[in-house]
Amino acid sequence: NKWVLFIQGGGWCYTPEQCLARTNESTGSSDLMPETKDLGGMLNETVLENPDFYSWNHVLFAYCDGGSFTGDVAEPVRVGGKKLYFRGNRNFHAIMDDLLQNRGLRTATEVLFVGDSAGGVAAYAHADRVAELLPATVKRYKVAPVSGVFLRHTNALGEPVYEQRMMRAFMMQNSSSGVDVHCLVSKSPRYMYLCLFAEEVISHLQTPLFVLNSMYDKWSIRCIQAAEPVQDGSPQNENCSAVPGWYDCAESGVCTEEQWRANEQWGADFRDMMSNTRAFQADGNGVFAYSCNTHGAEKNGDLWNKIAINGVSMRQALTTWFYSDNEPASKHTY
Repeated sequence: NKWVLFIQGGGWCYTPEQCLARTNESTGSSDLMPETKDLGGMLNETVLENPDFYSWNHVLFAYCDGGSFTGDVAEPVRVGGKKLYFRGNRNFHAIMDDLLQNRGLRTATEVLFVGDSAGGVAAYAHADRVAELLPATVKRYKVAPVSGVFLRHTNALGEPVYEQRMMRAFMMQNSSSGVDVHCLVSKSPRYMYLCLFAEEVISHLQTPLFVLNSMYDKWSIRCIQAAEPVQDGSPQNENCSAVPGWYDCAESGVCTEEQWRANEQWGADFRDMMSNTRAFQADGNGVFAYSCNTHGAEKNGDLWNKIAINGVSMRQALTTWFYSDNEPASKHTY
């Protein structure tokens, strides 16, 4: 009875107006979540693409709240004549309760908990909480956040655009209810929002982690490095690739020499953060940090098997780590 629990990504919204615009876009679309869904990578159900996890039970947590399943606001927020409910943390626990009570998770023996992008943020946030919820039948439980490391980094103009957005979203969603509690109590109220960042929360987690992330993550280059602020009251969710002169570089890789140097520095900053955050090197953990300018490659079946470091694919690296037992992180660091 083996399970992959996968939290879908989908970005954040940072003001009620932006969240309403995203809600209207979703409900006005025919691209709502179907009853079944074919996915790549570790959720694929063919032995050729996914020989290690193809036969497991696969659960996709549909992402719809714009807050990585961390929010818990008691009363709905009224905007544009509509009510918005920021209750992602309640939704997360309701899904887990349904899986345990009605879907067979209560007899699970092995569980891999994964999240992609904003879902990767959720995987960091809920890693230890899921461990507490799982039954005693589980003999192996580990977490592999995918593309969920977003640096506390200024944009190309030296402005802390992304960090300010995340602080704003944390307050709007009351995300203190859904982030890791040990990280939360280590911060003063002003800085509790930092528990949305992998580099902050990982030091407080007990669950073994395997980090799958590009050092030159495409979303991060577009929406952190090259992002401009969004004006108050605007329904625009993010102002990505908007720093003057950066659009072609961030979107298409057509960069000036100065921009290439800035992107190279981004990768160096990523490596420095990983090296200087000791928890990433804790026994039982692992890292697969690659240089492709992609985002969420781990759910792309082709890239899942092709992106490799020193001849080891990300699929092989993850599986080897999952079936190891508290080995030094150096054995599982790529």
